[in-house]
Amino acid sequence: MKKTIKCHLKDIYRYRERALLTRFINFITFPFKIILKGYRLYLKTAHAIAQKISLPRPFNIFFPKPRKVRRYAKNGENLESFFIRLNQLGIRYSLLRWFEELPNWPTGEDIDLVVKDEDFKKLSSEFQHFPKTQAFDLYSVTAKSSWDNLPYYPPHIAHKIIENRVPYKKTYFIPSKEHHFLSFLYHVVYHKGENSGLPFSNNEGVANKKPEHDYHKILEDWEAPSDFSKSDITFLYLHKYLEQKGWSPGLDTLRKRAEHRKWVQKLLPIQPKNNGELVVFFIRERTILRDRNILETFFKRRYFLFSEIERICLNEEERERAKAFVRGGEWGKGPFPASGGPPVEMWVLFDYNPSKPSESILSKQPYLSNTNIYIKETLRNEINRNTYWWNHYNPIHSSDDELEALQYIQTTVSKEKYEQIRQKTKDIRTCYYSANSKPLSTHQSRAKVEIVNFNGTKAVQKTFKVGMEKYLQREIFAHTQLSKDCKYIPDALAVGENFLILPFIEEFSKKEKRQESLLEKRSQIIEFMKFMYDKGYCVVDFHPQNVLVTESQIYVVDFEFLYQYEEKPKRFVDHYDIKGLPKSFSGDLPRGHRGKGRNIKNTWQNIIGDLKKQ
Repeated sequence: MKKTIKCHLKDIYRYRERALLTRFINFITFPFKIILKGYRLYLKTAHAIAQKISLPRPFNIFFPKPRKVRRYAKNGENLESFFIRLNQLGIRYSLLRWFEELPNWPTGEDIDLVVKDEDFKKLSSEFQHFPKTQAFDLYSVTAKSSWDNLPYYPPHIAHKIIENRVPYKKTYFIPSKEHHFLSFLYHVVYHKGENSGLPFSNNEGVANKKPEHDYHKILEDWEAPSDFSKSDITFLYLHKYLEQKGWSPGLDTLRKRAEHRKWVQKLLPIQPKNNGELVVFFIRERTILRDRNILETFFKRRYFLFSEIERICLNEEERERAKAFVRGGEWGKGPFPASGGPPVEMWVLFDYNPSKPSESILSKQPYLSNTNIYIKETLRNEINRNTYWWNHYNPIHSSDDELEALQYIQTTVSKEKYEQIRQKTKDIRTCYYSANSKPLSTHQSRAKVEIVNFNGTKAVQKTFKVGMEKYLQREIFAHTQLSKDCKYIPDALAVGENFLILPFIEEFSKKEKRQESLLEKRSQIIEFMKFMYDKGYCVVDFHPQNVLVTESQIYVVDFEFLYQYEEKPKRFVDHYDIKGLPKSFSGDLPRGHRGKGRNIKNTWQNIIGDLKKQ
């Protein structure tokens, strides 16, 4: 035991030394961080200016053109020779559409290419930014070169298109017949949306009567698969068809697309009104390898917010699915200097008491339904505070609401595991929430307390959250075993898997006279303390609010932190509920407990006096 404590203390000291060193280096290198931020701000401003005006040399070196999606072919080079050179360089790409007339290309139409991330850098020297010749829109598999700050296609779909590409006229590479059709539908629905010229549904008309192309006619003339209905070419039908084929984006991506497409907003499901909320946290690789201790400690301190339903260490197949379908497939570094890596663990939690987000939070994350999820920001800050600023990263990703959480689980784990989690969630709601109850307190860290009807009489039911079973067992022990020998502990009326029911005790005194009532029952309070000491137990969190005062006697409730002495103090005055807890105390403590916590001086001295002098 002593060796274990020593090893644990060594880990703590090592962590503190590392944290202090990190913060010191961050402090002395802070000016470099400011300079770097200033340079990035300059680039952002310069890029914005360069987008609007074209400056002649040598001034354009101060306003460099950003490397956006749009590129231009080099002067005097025809398309055939350009694509021959791409093939010689081993660039893995695929043309996306409008390639039927190659080597001729429709006037004014840009060429859309999707390219493997690994080959994207090789293309930099193959284009020019101006003068403007044949336009290319160049998309990477992930968001290296993006559309609306998202990958043009979900990465797993972009991979499919490139991996299954076929040669065309011996010089070009295009999608397979199936992928050409599906990628075209994806483009019409999620890129064009209301600008496609299609009706939203059979009951709603066209939003834009002058689209770039007559997509309705193109789809009517297409040699489409047999399961595609040409009699129902509407926006809604195309979306459902893509869903059926597994080519629709995930909910988080769909929500981001909806920021720029009104029709896509109509596709978004409505969050159902439930008691509590299911939450999913994806823990990224770097967090597990480097900062697991901070992560575990952080969530232990906030155990009162979430109950753990399942903690899943993702296998290789599950990791790949999470990488493909969560966060739009984008697991890069984002706005941070370094990447947190792919997801390696999935924590499925349940929040019994969701809190509505403020307007300022909703302006950043419009689909966030619960402020408690936003603790991920606190975790990011806590981890990065102990990390060199040039290595700051995003350690965790969360669902925004229950709909997103369910989709994350469904796309990541097996169908059986998904159904198990749904059933556990349903069981929690059935067991914890009741329709006709009157809560006694809004403070529900471990359990909720409410007034109920028990066999025709008024009673108090205490229902515990998942993971709080040890606190319930202590309550049951006190109200079924200790109560047999102590009249001050009420007997339990009923006990269940996650609850116990106690008699409702009506206090006779008003709040303003409570102190007087307790003074009158001073001898009973001391008698209760002596009983607990003689039995070898302490309440740990014993304070006046634990005591209910009736006209004849007191009743003591709330034994969640009941502690049995390993070695009972020799004197009653050294009883932990009187003297306070020793520094070596290893039992559970209430949230916010500091130092010795409850003791005779800060809780009972005004009522029962100093027992040491008596």
